[in-house]
Parts: sequence; C-alpha cells; structure tokens
Amino acid sequence: MVKKAKVLIILEYGLLELPLVINWPISIELSLLSILAACLGCWVSTKIIAKTSPRILLVD
Repeated sequence: MVKKAKVLIILEYGLLELPLVINWPISIELSLLSILAACLGCWVSTKIIAKTSPRILLVD
C-alpha cells in the first residue's frame, strides 16, 4: 500500500522514472574512508582508555 502511494505521488509530479545517478567509484571510496575513520577512532579511544587508571575511570 505504501509503495503504491509513493508511485502515485511520483506520477502526479509527472515523473515516469525516478532518475538515480550514482558515481560508483566515488561512493565506494567514501564508504571505505568512513569505515576506516570509524575504525581508527575506535582504536585510538581504546588506547586512551587502556592507558587510563581504573581509579580515574571510576571517579568519572
């Protein structure tokens, strides 16, 4: 039912096809870069927490 509503809305605007242009090489590069940034952020924060004493972690 929801899919029919979306199709009707698109047809009311006069679009028979929804134009979708994806530049695959750039999309893949950006997704890999974001995964790398997330992994590095986790790794760095883990190193910082590992160096912190348990007493300080309990107080905060």
